[in-house]
Amino acid sequence: MNKKKLMLMSRLVIFCLVISCFMPWINFAKASQLTLVSDTMSRLKSSTLANHTIQFTSPSGVDAGETITIIFPAGFNLGSVDYTDIDLKDDEVNMTLAASPSGSTVGVGITATTITFTNGTSTIAASSVIKINIGTNATFGVTGDAQIINPSVVGTQVVRFAGSFGDTATLALVILDDDQVVVSATVAANLTFSIAPMATSTLLGGTNSATTDSVVAASTTTLPFGEQTVNQGVVLGQAVTVTSNGVNGYQVTVQQNQDLVSGSNNIDDFVGTNAAPQQWEAIYNPTSTVPSVDTGWFGYTTSDTSLSGGSARFGTGVNAADSWAGFSQSNTPYEIVYKDSVAIEAETTNVGFKLEANAYQPAGNYAGMILTYICTGLF
Repeated sequence: MNKKKLMLMSRLVIFCLVISCFMPWINFAKASQLTLVSDTMSRLKSSTLANHTIQFTSPSGVDAGETITIIFPAGFNLGSVDYTDIDLKDDEVNMTLAASPSGSTVGVGITATTITFTNGTSTIAASSVIKINIGTNATFGVTGDAQIINPSVVGTQVVRFAGSFGDTATLALVILDDDQVVVSATVAANLTFSIAPMATSTLLGGTNSATTDSVVAASTTTLPFGEQTVNQGVVLGQAVTVTSNGVNGYQVTVQQNQDLVSGSNNIDDFVGTNAAPQQWEAIYNPTSTVPSVDTGWFGYTTSDTSLSGGSARFGTGVNAADSWAGFSQSNTPYEIVYKDSVAIEAETTNVGFKLEANAYQPAGNYAGMILTYICTGLF
């Protein structure tokens, strides 16, 4: 009986050894949660073409031959998007893309709702920041000419990140019936974002402006500056309020499509920039005598005293330095709010807009400007 048991046990051991030869090695692969994951879309409106700017930090990195997969939910339509419509950056260094990997070139495979990056022989180091542009915002090599079409159904959409590189994450996007009004907001994932008129009693622009400017009421969707008095600035303000559960805060920017125009005449942007705002009343006024050349100015300011990098460039308190900036370039977003803290609940920032013209600004009804707010969550 004991011999039979020993024989059975021996056969069992031999069987297990044979089976193990045909089993793949179990790969206890690197696997972590991606951090600082965000996707800023150029449009949130349903059934609308949109660029995507995706960014995340990979704790594990990407070895040669490994894949990164971005899986969009059903409803998103990648259409004719191919590798020429995509930029992939490793710590701001562009990587060469093609339809399939070769050497250091990264292969890009696209199906109806999935984009798969297959690494070539290069290595992306752990903790690298990976940035992916999809659409006409892809400019490395050739400029992209195809964009992703948003779903026709409004609501929250969840994007998944996977692949053999091991790191994973999910990201929420919101699709709206419409994302633009005269002054509009593009809201990012899991954010509540609102625009409201600012009380005319609220000081924006510092004590210098307070003595000479006329502060009038804005609305949620319009900035009615009205009829101008020569050499008297007019200030309108809006309060932007954000609630976010993003673990790394959020950013709000504003951009203009064009200057205010009346026929061939225009009102120029204020001389200060977002990087280096300038005092308006204390130092500068539109003093040119050449019509439509610095005879009128339009600019903006913010009550946020800690923009990216901890900068208080627009002043402290309620803009005690009377600091303003102009829209140096049209269709370019400029930062007006930045927070890097966790779980913001209904935080309000005041944003001021100012217009001033001297006696040489040609008469007319000036219009044509649309301001767009963009709010991006950092998850």
